[in-house]
Amino acid sequence: MLSPFRRFTSIVVLILSLIVPIIVSAQTSTGSVCFNNDYALCSHAQCECIDEEGQPGNCTADGLAKCTCPIVRNQQNDNRELETAAYNANYGILRSCDERANPQLTDVLPKFVNNGTVAADVYSEYSYGDSLASRQFGTKSSAQLMICTNNPLMTDCLDAPCIVNDEGVAICYCKNTQLFADQIAIPWNTVGGDCQPQNCDLGEAKVWSAAYVQGTQVAIDAIQKDLLEFSGKFVSEPSYCN
Repeated sequence: MLSPFRRFTSIVVLILSLIVPIIVSAQTSTGSVCFNNDYALCSHAQCECIDEEGQPGNCTADGLAKCTCPIVRNQQNDNRELETAAYNANYGILRSCDERANPQLTDVLPKFVNNGTVAADVYSEYSYGDSLASRQFGTKSSAQLMICTNNPLMTDCLDAPCIVNDEGVAICYCKNTQLFADQIAIPWNTVGGDCQPQNCDLGEAKVWSAAYVQGTQVAIDAIQKDLLEFSGKFVSEPSYCN
């Protein structure tokens, strides 16, 4: 029997049939799951849109947003426990596991951050994070994914560079994006919004950190595959709001 997540996703995939190849090629071509790095978790972040100088501004496609996100610190897993593996597992596209664990100067932050001369402290990656009932990731636990269908603009924090501030949280710089198929906005999902569709729209100056639905499913499939190879067991997948 299909899980509620997969049943819901099957319906959404019908909507996305014309543009799934675009999303998959853009988000999954070199994706990998890593277990040994710290990372920022921006899955529920309300992000402030900024201009080219890093100052607050209206949200625009292809612009930037500044997101404040909790940091997931890697935990030793010498006993190869599945729960700890699920906690550590994070999915990204642009960098190897070593690069995620050891950010380099070759991948600098935007120029308005310390004149663009410093490397990121951590990167923002996808994980089960807030959906895990047994763990507290910053502000959420047992959270569900909310789909937004009529709000085309979001910010994509996957692989985004982040610095760690004095409070120990990550400030990540993410790229805004919007996609359409036949002039219809392509749905995206976020862990934010408390499953209230009216919360999809944050106004002109803020935007959710989010991901396109099909890209999220590909990331989930990758994590499940690695956890199965790790332990021979699956863990509960993130679920959608009812």
